[in-house]
Amino acid sequence: MMINKNQKLIACLAVFVLLALSAPGLLAGSFQDQKAQFEDAMRQADKQYNSGYYRYAVEKYLAASKLAADRLDFSRAYFGQALSYFYLKDIFQSEKYIRMVLEVDPRKQISVIIHPISFVQSFERIRNEMNIPPPGLSDVEQVQAPATVPEVQPETVTQTQKEAAPPETKPRVQPPLAPATAPTTAPAVLPAAVKVAVRPGGYVEVTALVSSWSINLIKGLFEDSIVDKFSIEIRKVISDDLRKKYYHYSLVPISTYEKNLAFDSTGPNYGLELRYYSRGWGGSFSLGLSFEQTSMKLGVSGTVKQYYKDGSYAEADVEGSATASVFSTNVSFRWDILPSGPVNPFFILGLGWAPFEADVSETYTGTFHPASGAAESITNTTVTSVAEIASDNNFDLPDAFFIVHVGFGLKVRVYSGISALAEVGLWDGLLLRAGLAYRF
Repeated sequence: MMINKNQKLIACLAVFVLLALSAPGLLAGSFQDQKAQFEDAMRQADKQYNSGYYRYAVEKYLAASKLAADRLDFSRAYFGQALSYFYLKDIFQSEKYIRMVLEVDPRKQISVIIHPISFVQSFERIRNEMNIPPPGLSDVEQVQAPATVPEVQPETVTQTQKEAAPPETKPRVQPPLAPATAPTTAPAVLPAAVKVAVRPGGYVEVTALVSSWSINLIKGLFEDSIVDKFSIEIRKVISDDLRKKYYHYSLVPISTYEKNLAFDSTGPNYGLELRYYSRGWGGSFSLGLSFEQTSMKLGVSGTVKQYYKDGSYAEADVEGSATASVFSTNVSFRWDILPSGPVNPFFILGLGWAPFEADVSETYTGTFHPASGAAESITNTTVTSVAEIASDNNFDLPDAFFIVHVGFGLKVRVYSGISALAEVGLWDGLLLRAGLAYRF
């Protein structure tokens, strides 16, 4: 059968008409599928929220926001996140999502009848900060005149018309939220909204540390023993030096002596720490690597007086100390309790390693009173390494010693990415620490 040109033209037009009629249906079906997925995600999020599992609710609302098809969908998902963070006491994140709600839904209204009064107050305060008019005002009051009547030429609009807009102009200021236009407006809103939802970075933190180290807190356990041993040692050193210098005297020490000695320990500490957060800004666990320089000093100081059999005696101000300049490498594990909050308590547990090197010094300055004759000044200082002492006394020293670090602290956000921290803990002794951290 032959088909003429007119029949071919009519067939092509019919196919074109069918395609044109079916296209809106296909678009509507795709839009309905996306809306159904969004509603299902919101039901899961609301279930977690109503059960009090706010941490899981935050994740569900975030997933729902990625399926939002229009501004009201974004508003619902962001509002759920704001409320969940509010109950998690993460005010920073809660206020961030309140701002996102008002960006996509400036006419949003909430009431103290349903929500906590402090949350409502934060919501209205942020609305004022963003210069968004209260939702009770008329549409003409909320929108500037050029946006309300874009179709009218400027020269045809009189002052009276601007002040008293007719009721029929009101629909012109309504946002285009009808389902028919949603597929065309959603792509413009979605990328910007999703981009704000996740805060990038926050995986690495660099901290400068300054600390004070001491074991004075537990010195009562060993102070008497150390003081007695040092008293015996320093009186022996003084007597040996006097016999060498005044060999014509019979300087035989007797058991009569006096001592007024005290133990002390100090240790300024400086360090640089690199810390990694595997989950970024929202993560509570972090792994740290630090390099620290500590000048440790354990000392006994005071006065001693030694009497001799011939009636002479020596008195002196004495000091004995063991000092070590320790460069340690430390690994620590830290758990932040409120990782996204402006004030964040934390707990830290770590281990360190450092070479074992130290020097022992003994110093005295005083006066020798012989049995006959004038008094004379005496002074001397000796410095010996711990390794030499160990060699002379035939005992082995370890090549290194380990540091156990346990502490509690508080971290306060000073500026975006910059925080100050304070810590008290044990670091082979008592550690008081302060630091300034930058996170990026």
